[in-house]
This record gives sequence, C-alpha cells and structure tokens, in this order.
Amino acid sequence: MKEKPLTIGEIAELCAISTKTLRHYDKIGLLKPMQLHPENGYRLYSRKQIAQLHVIKGLQELGCSLKELKELLQIDQQHVAFDQLKQQLAVQETRLYEEQRLLQKRLDTIHRIQKELPELQPAELTIRRFPSRQLRFASTSPLSEAAFTDGFLQLEQQIAQEQTQDGSMFPSLLLSTKAQMTTVSFCTQCTLRSPCDYLLPAGDYACFTVKGSYANLGFQLQCLRQELTNRCLQTQEDVFIIYYINEAVTNSEENYISEYQFKICS
Repeated sequence: MKEKPLTIGEIAELCAISTKTLRHYDKIGLLKPMQLHPENGYRLYSRKQIAQLHVIKGLQELGCSLKELKELLQIDQQHVAFDQLKQQLAVQETRLYEEQRLLQKRLDTIHRIQKELPELQPAELTIRRFPSRQLRFASTSPLSEAAFTDGFLQLEQQIAQEQTQDGSMFPSLLLSTKAQMTTVSFCTQCTLRSPCDYLLPAGDYACFTVKGSYANLGFQLQCLRQELTNRCLQTQEDVFIIYYINEAVTNSEENYISEYQFKICS
C-alpha cells in the first residue's frame, strides 16, 4: 500500500515545530518537501522526514547552526559525515564545559554570599564588629566602570596564579580620602605575596545593605551619611563597599546588592 504523504501542518504537529520553520528550511535547502501537491502546490512530506527533523532539532539543541546542519546532511559519504559530526560535537562539548564552569562560578559566588550574609536586610543599619581585614587592591583613580572591571579581573588572575584561596573574595571598592582603590576583600590573616595590599582596621562598622544599580553611588552615600548623622554616629570619612550580588551573578541591575561599611570612630 502506497504511503500517504503528510501535509506541512501534519508533520509540524508530529515534530512539535512550526510551519513557518519548515518553510524556512525549504527556502534554505535544509529540508525540502518530498513533493508539491500537483493541484494546489502545497508541500507534502514523507514519514522518513520525521526522523530527519528530529536529527535537525537534536543537533540544533547541541548548538549546531543551520549552515553546519545543511553541510552535514548534504555529505554523501557516511564516514565523512560521521567524522564531521564528531568534530562539531567536540566543539559543542568544549563550549558546554565552559558554560558549566561559568555557572559553577556563579553558584560559588551565591554560596559565599549566603555564608557571609545569611539575612540581608536592605537599607537597614546594622552595627557589625570585624577583625582586621587585609585587602588586595589595584588603584583606579579616576574611578570608572571600565577601570573597575579591568582592575578586578587583573586581581583575579594574580590571585589565581598565587593560588591564594583563603578568605572571601568579592569585588569591592574602598573610597578613601587618600585614594580610590578597586579591591578584593579577604578574611583576617590572609597571606599575600604582593605589595599591593591594604589593612582595614578592626572595630565596629556601621553597615547598610543597599539594593539597586550603582548609578546613584554619590547620592546613596550622601543619604547614608545623613542617616548616620541623624543617629549621632561619628564615622571615619573612608567607606568600604562590597558588591555581593553584581553583574557576575545577575543581569538585572535592580537586583544588585551592595553593603556600605563605615568605620565608627572609637
């Protein structure tokens, strides 16, 4: 019995794909219909093409482009096609491992945040006592977003080369009357093999956790200093800012979380 061809709508429903996509595949020569209806010119497909569509969808999910798929499906010699497919899959495997590494890095950052700040209370003042903290820094004066990012990346590379893993590592900023420094913060007694370090003194710090973009840094500082004045707290001019949730963790600036720390005068 002769096999009844499938209409474009029928094969689209069977393969969970849109008719628009099938028309595009036909247009670029990736998957052409078995024939056109002799009376109305409608596209007709064979059931064998269902398997071809599943292969195309599967390889697309692995990251193969339509151009690569077309070249692959047009190869007549099976062993050549197989070798090319293995090469493409190897490329995609490398890409996925890199994406996995970046995702794991984001997860590690989130876990560090959870450990450092178990209960984030945005915009509320808390008094926290810290031991002395040693910072690795790169000078970024005048301060700019590009300089900050570049400085932090350089510090990450240096720390990776030194294999210094002690302490917590977050991008941070020390706004000082003496200098502006992009910093990486560490817990106490972290040994560094570089002269580019700075010691934050031990003591009580007035801390504010702020949610939102960095765009209004100056205005935020002004408001926080006014709040300290209203509470009769005298603090040093320097302010240490830690960017707990930043662009490495989320793409939404509204979800950034930073902590402003002001050293309370003894």
